[in-house]
Amino acid sequence: GGSAGVVQWVATYPLDVIKSRMQAFPPGTYNGLLDCAMKSLRAEGPGVFVRGIEMALLRAFPLHASIFLTCETVHGFLAKYREEQEAERRWERTGEL
Repeated sequence: GGSAGVVQWVATYPLDVIKSRMQAFPPGTYNGLLDCAMKSLRAEGPGVFVRGIEMALLRAFPLHASIFLTCETVHGFLAKYREEQEAERRWERTGEL
């Protein structure tokens, strides 16, 4: 879960930077994603697309690991509950577990 979160941020962070820039600048500054990316690249260099990624990665691993753990725990509880319900129904129908 944690590793998947890190991979996800590495893959999507440049697009998130472009999206954030388009939201932060006045309307009409950019004519779409590609225009924003090209203007940002020319003005600040390739580092503009990964500036600040360290904090996103530091937060991504524990966040996604905890989400994965929570989901797996809930799935386990639900599976056990379903098994118990099925055993109870089987007992009511047939008298066997």
